[in-house]
Amino acid sequence: MNGKDCSPSPQETEVVCAADGITIKMSDCVIGDNEVQLIDGNCETTLNANGTESILATKLNECGTTAFHKGDCIMFSNQVIFTPPPLNGIRLDKRIAAQVDCFFNATAQATNYFTAVNGSTPQGIQLKSVFSLGEDQISPNKFLTEVKIFEDDRYAEETELRMNMGEMIYGSVRAAHPIDGIYFTIQSCAVVETESGQEYFFIENQCPNEEVNAQLAIPDVEEVRFAFKAFSFTKSYGKNISVSCQIMECSAEDPTNPCEVSPKC
Repeated sequence: MNGKDCSPSPQETEVVCAADGITIKMSDCVIGDNEVQLIDGNCETTLNANGTESILATKLNECGTTAFHKGDCIMFSNQVIFTPPPLNGIRLDKRIAAQVDCFFNATAQATNYFTAVNGSTPQGIQLKSVFSLGEDQISPNKFLTEVKIFEDDRYAEETELRMNMGEMIYGSVRAAHPIDGIYFTIQSCAVVETESGQEYFFIENQCPNEEVNAQLAIPDVEEVRFAFKAFSFTKSYGKNISVSCQIMECSAEDPTNPCEVSPKC
């Protein structure tokens, strides 16, 4: 296991992309006696060896990882750099750098499901996103946002959602674990009646709906707030409704990202 018998190929290396970071699994023959690091050589990465494989792990915002838009995805990139050991004060082999890219969809659906009970609604949250490795491998992961409902426009005290007609509802989409360099905006939000499929958009194409006095804050790293006037459908078929928002995540390192495009309201 001298680091020369194996190359960091797909057969010897596995990259796992997840919401909490990137994990790179390499067979021990890939690493051998090499010194292994990511782009930021001063970063303390986690390297665990178990006798058959070594695991290198980093957060999405650490160790020189960069984020850029590529099509409809955000691409997180880094490199695993292998430095051969010196021999009698000299190096006979070149350093090798293996590119590591993680793609995930820049849009996701954040939905707050609830059931109307005597004018109030117990809150439940279901959040989904899709991460992909390369263009072929797709695996679901929990997105880094959550929907919150608040008592008033101070957005301080959380509460159950109450659809009392005429009253303002204050809510936000919050990043559960903010990532440096990544911020987001709300593309659309709708109230949907589950049984009938009826839906009403109080935010559409980043534009608040004036019919319900909707409001939408600017893109942010941690939280994007919204508000709208409560209402009811004229033809109601049940008590199960949801508030569903489409989120767009953007990279601050990319000046052409979609969050910087002003909506035409």
